[in-house]
Amino acid sequence: MHHLRKRIAAINLTTDKQIVLRKEIKKACFKQQWVVPVKKPFNGVNSVVEYIGRHTPKVAISNHCITAVDAIKDIITFSYKDYRRGGSKKQLTL
Repeated sequence: MHHLRKRIAAINLTTDKQIVLRKEIKKACFKQQWVVPVKKPFNGVNSVVEYIGRHTPKVAISNHCITAVDAIKDIITFSYKDYRRGGSKKQLTL
């Protein structure tokens, strides 16, 4: 795949050359055997919520925003600021 990186770096490619290059890259990628590591399933909703809290950027959602989790009903409640309504604090249940 190193030779493909060099070809990608080429700046002055015509449209026909770009099409051929894309086909070569796609063909090389599909020849490659990809192994995707997968973890064991989570142990319930609480584990999922903890995982999301650790791995989601703080801008989206964080642990302190999660106010309730109901594993039986599969729902989660979290707080957020509604900037369309003057930044008032609200809760949303999904």
